[in-house]
Amino acid sequence: MPRVKDDYVFFMKTNGRTGWAAQWYRRAPFTVPVTLPAPFGERTFTFPTTEHWMMAQKALLFGDMDVFWCVVGSPPAPKAAKALGRAVRDFDEAVWVRERERIVREGNLHKFRQNERERTALLATGEKIIVEASPRDRIWGIGFKEENAMRNKEQWGLNLLGKALMEVRGILGAEDGEE
Repeated sequence: MPRVKDDYVFFMKTNGRTGWAAQWYRRAPFTVPVTLPAPFGERTFTFPTTEHWMMAQKALLFGDMDVFWCVVGSPPAPKAAKALGRAVRDFDEAVWVRERERIVREGNLHKFRQNERERTALLATGEKIIVEASPRDRIWGIGFKEENAMRNKEQWGLNLLGKALMEVRGILGAEDGEE
């Protein structure tokens, strides 16, 4: 049976009823230990958004400690963190494609494990398909606004962020079932 719009949860901006799903959402910071290369060892950082997490992890992945420290030192706005991530030295597209989904999934696990209101909102989506309705992003989103999404479904982008959120929802749901 074909899916209808009610089978989906669309998000894009950080405000509104589904803003909690966005990478730039600022009301769900999280604090985690991060293993750094020698001589730094393990240190604990607070990430104001999952975008900051993703860009810091991207910098670590490619060994760009200058960008890492800029992202975590005095955290810039998410847009600036994204720009820093795009400037990572020694970037290798194949490595990034291999690791990016894991990185985003981990960041969102931290976010939703540490922020009860957002966790509840994510779990309340049930079995619905979560979709980033970004008209400009066909990798993390679908490449269409919500109002154009259903009539262009065959042309959707990868929706990697939506898929990561659904994986996180499954993990958290399983954890809740164990308690």
